[in-house]
Amino acid sequence: MSRKPHVPTDETRKLVTNLALSGVPQADIAKHVAISVGTLAKYYSKELAESGEVATARVCGELYSNCLHGNDPPRGRTGQ
Repeated sequence: MSRKPHVPTDETRKLVTNLALSGVPQADIAKHVAISVGTLAKYYSKELAESGEVATARVCGELYSNCLHGNDPPRGRTGQ
């Protein structure tokens, strides 16, 4: 018996976007939505790509701001 095809909703699109923006791996996002990684890629490629771009832009913006204002970024144990 085959499974019903996945039908994305506004709610699942928002969920995928928010999880991806938070840095959650795609395998974990797929588990949370109860679909395979392949199905995630098939139906949510736009959300995944845009979330990656937004997350990268946020990090770059923070780094740039820290550089301009002389703020040292947080350091791990090796940098202390």
